[in-house]
Amino acid sequence: MAASLTHPVFGDLRWKEKWSWWETKFCPASGKWLDMIVNPGDDDPAVFVERAAELYRRAMAAEREILHEAIQKGLLDLYDEWRRAGEPKLTAEELQNQLDLTFVCIDTVIPITLGYGLGDVFGGNSVNVKVNDKLRVRSVDLDGN
Repeated sequence: MAASLTHPVFGDLRWKEKWSWWETKFCPASGKWLDMIVNPGDDDPAVFVERAAELYRRAMAAEREILHEAIQKGLLDLYDEWRRAGEPKLTAEELQNQLDLTFVCIDTVIPITLGYGLGDVFGGNSVNVKVNDKLRVRSVDLDGN
Protein backbone atom coordinates (compact mmCIF):
# COMPACT_ATOMS: atom_id res chain seq x y z
CA MET A 1 0.00 0.00 0.00
CA ALA A 2 1.29 3.44 -0.91
CA ALA A 3 2.16 5.58 2.11
CA SER A 4 0.37 8.60 0.64
CA LEU A 5 -2.08 9.55 -2.07
CA THR A 6 -2.94 12.96 -3.47
CA HIS A 7 -6.65 13.36 -4.15
CA PRO A 8 -8.45 16.34 -5.76
CA VAL A 9 -11.07 16.47 -2.97
CA PHE A 10 -9.07 15.47 0.12
CA GLY A 11 -5.60 16.68 -0.78
CA ASP A 12 -2.74 14.61 0.64
CA LEU A 13 -4.00 11.43 2.30
CA ARG A 14 -1.57 9.49 4.50
CA TRP A 15 -2.05 5.74 4.93
CA LYS A 16 -2.03 4.67 8.60
CA GLU A 17 -1.00 1.03 8.55
CA LYS A 18 -1.79 0.54 12.26
CA TRP A 19 -5.48 1.34 11.67
CA SER A 20 -5.71 0.50 7.96
CA TRP A 21 -7.17 3.85 6.96
CA TRP A 22 -6.31 7.11 5.25
CA GLU A 23 -5.97 10.34 7.26
CA THR A 24 -5.67 13.97 6.30
CA LYS A 25 -6.27 17.46 7.56
CA PHE A 26 -7.48 19.81 4.88
CA CYS A 27 -9.24 23.11 4.37
CA PRO A 28 -12.33 22.81 2.14
CA ALA A 29 -14.20 25.75 0.63
CA SER A 30 -15.71 26.60 4.04
CA GLY A 31 -12.28 27.82 5.12
CA LYS A 32 -12.31 25.75 8.33
CA TRP A 33 -9.78 22.95 8.76
CA LEU A 34 -11.21 19.44 8.96
CA ASP A 35 -9.65 16.25 10.24
CA MET A 36 -10.60 13.42 7.90
CA ILE A 37 -10.48 9.64 8.04
CA VAL A 38 -11.27 7.48 5.02
CA ASN A 39 -11.64 3.91 6.26
CA PRO A 40 -11.94 1.39 3.42
CA GLY A 41 -12.57 -1.61 5.67
CA ASP A 42 -12.01 -4.69 3.51
CA ASP A 43 -12.36 -2.71 0.26
CA ASP A 44 -9.38 -1.75 -1.88
CA PRO A 45 -8.04 1.42 -0.17
CA ALA A 46 -7.20 3.30 -3.38
CA VAL A 47 -10.55 2.49 -5.00
CA PHE A 48 -12.58 3.31 -1.87
CA VAL A 49 -11.21 6.87 -1.83
CA GLU A 50 -13.37 7.67 -4.89
CA ARG A 51 -16.53 6.36 -3.20
CA ALA A 52 -15.57 8.31 -0.08
CA ALA A 53 -15.15 11.50 -2.12
CA GLU A 54 -18.65 11.15 -3.56
CA LEU A 55 -20.15 10.52 -0.09
CA TYR A 56 -18.19 13.49 1.26
CA ARG A 57 -19.47 15.81 -1.50
CA ARG A 58 -23.07 14.76 -0.85
CA ALA A 59 -22.70 15.07 2.92
CA MET A 60 -21.15 18.53 2.70
CA ALA A 61 -23.90 19.73 0.35
CA ALA A 62 -26.47 18.60 2.96
CA GLU A 63 -24.43 19.28 6.12
CA ARG A 64 -26.69 21.99 7.58
CA GLU A 65 -29.79 19.86 6.96
CA ILE A 66 -28.10 16.83 8.54
CA LEU A 67 -27.16 18.89 11.60
CA HIS A 68 -30.71 20.25 11.84
CA GLU A 69 -32.07 16.69 11.80
CA ALA A 70 -29.54 15.65 14.47
CA ILE A 71 -30.64 18.53 16.70
CA GLN A 72 -34.26 17.46 16.30
CA LYS A 73 -33.40 13.80 16.98
CA GLY A 74 -31.78 14.42 20.35
CA LEU A 75 -28.79 16.74 20.16
CA LEU A 76 -30.72 19.62 21.72
CA ASP A 77 -31.86 17.32 24.54
CA LEU A 78 -28.26 16.18 25.00
CA TYR A 79 -27.15 19.79 25.22
CA ASP A 80 -29.80 20.46 27.89
CA GLU A 81 -28.52 17.48 29.91
CA TRP A 82 -24.95 18.79 29.81
CA ARG A 83 -25.82 22.47 30.30
CA ARG A 84 -24.23 23.90 33.41
CA ALA A 85 -26.16 25.85 36.01
CA GLY A 86 -26.46 29.43 34.87
CA GLU A 87 -25.84 28.70 31.20
CA PRO A 88 -28.66 29.85 28.96
CA LYS A 89 -31.03 27.40 27.35
CA LEU A 90 -30.45 27.46 23.60
CA THR A 91 -32.96 27.14 20.82
CA ALA A 92 -32.31 24.60 18.07
CA GLU A 93 -31.16 27.40 15.75
CA GLU A 94 -28.80 28.88 18.36
CA LEU A 95 -27.25 25.48 19.02
CA GLN A 96 -26.83 24.83 15.29
CA ASN A 97 -25.09 28.18 14.85
CA GLN A 98 -22.60 27.39 17.63
CA LEU A 99 -21.53 23.95 16.41
CA ASP A 100 -18.42 23.79 14.23
CA LEU A 101 -17.76 20.84 11.95
CA THR A 102 -14.24 19.66 12.81
CA PHE A 103 -14.09 16.01 11.75
CA VAL A 104 -15.41 13.74 8.99
CA CYS A 105 -15.06 9.98 8.73
CA ILE A 106 -16.19 8.02 5.70
CA ASP A 107 -16.19 4.24 6.05
CA THR A 108 -17.86 1.03 4.92
CA VAL A 109 -19.90 0.37 8.09
CA ILE A 110 -21.34 3.74 9.12
CA PRO A 111 -20.85 5.54 5.85
CA ILE A 112 -20.55 9.07 7.26
CA THR A 113 -19.66 10.44 10.68
CA LEU A 114 -19.67 14.19 11.13
CA GLY A 115 -17.90 15.45 14.25
CA TYR A 116 -18.76 18.81 15.79
CA GLY A 117 -17.03 20.83 18.46
CA LEU A 118 -18.65 23.22 20.89
CA GLY A 119 -15.76 24.15 23.14
CA ASP A 120 -16.23 22.80 26.64
CA VAL A 121 -20.03 22.57 26.51
CA PHE A 122 -20.06 18.76 26.47
CA GLY A 123 -17.19 18.48 28.93
CA GLY A 124 -14.74 18.94 26.07
CA ASN A 125 -16.23 16.03 24.14
CA SER A 126 -17.11 16.34 20.49
CA VAL A 127 -20.51 15.40 19.12
CA ASN A 128 -20.62 12.68 16.47
CA VAL A 129 -23.53 12.55 14.07
CA LYS A 130 -23.63 9.20 12.27
CA VAL A 131 -25.37 9.28 8.92
CA ASN A 132 -26.35 6.56 6.45
CA ASP A 133 -25.70 6.67 2.71
CA LYS A 134 -29.10 8.30 2.17
CA LEU A 135 -27.90 11.15 4.43
CA ARG A 136 -30.36 10.31 7.22
CA VAL A 137 -29.19 10.62 10.81
CA ARG A 138 -28.72 7.21 12.46
CA SER A 139 -27.40 8.36 15.84
CA VAL A 140 -25.97 11.23 17.83
CA ASP A 141 -23.42 10.61 20.57
CA LEU A 142 -20.46 12.10 22.38
CA ASP A 143 -16.88 11.19 21.60
CA GLY A 144 -14.48 11.72 24.50
CA ASN A 145 -11.30 13.60 23.78
